[in-house]
Amino acid sequence: MLLNDAIGDLDGIEHYLDFASNIGVTNVIFRQLMQTDPATTEPNFVTRFSDTQRVMLEPILDQISADSRFEFQRQIVGYYYYVEVWQYRGMDVVFEEADLAQLERTKRDDPGLIHELIFHPNATLNSTWQPWDGILR
Repeated sequence: MLLNDAIGDLDGIEHYLDFASNIGVTNVIFRQLMQTDPATTEPNFVTRFSDTQRVMLEPILDQISADSRFEFQRQIVGYYYYVEVWQYRGMDVVFEEADLAQLERTKRDDPGLIHELIFHPNATLNSTWQPWDGILR
């Protein structure tokens, strides 16, 4: 997780990756704290923490793309998430971000499109991770 009070910039990422590489790690994932939709999420401890600790991924990816020690592998663009995979010292380094407001916009703009199939413990098949939402069967 990228956090302002922990690993929050390229220098911190490099130090962490060097440590991980030295102990044999081959895959590291850095996630930006998920952005929530203020229209659908009540402010609480989690949202306040996320809003103060969130490190924006795009400026870091701009720096990484200019750094010859990183080699771009691939990009994945989903309906509410964005992922880039890079190589650094022989390890996969994955950067992820997600935006719940985008998820809600996508659901509103294309209500018939199913992006996920989740079978819930209550025996419903849904198009969302919420057992009460998007019930298909």
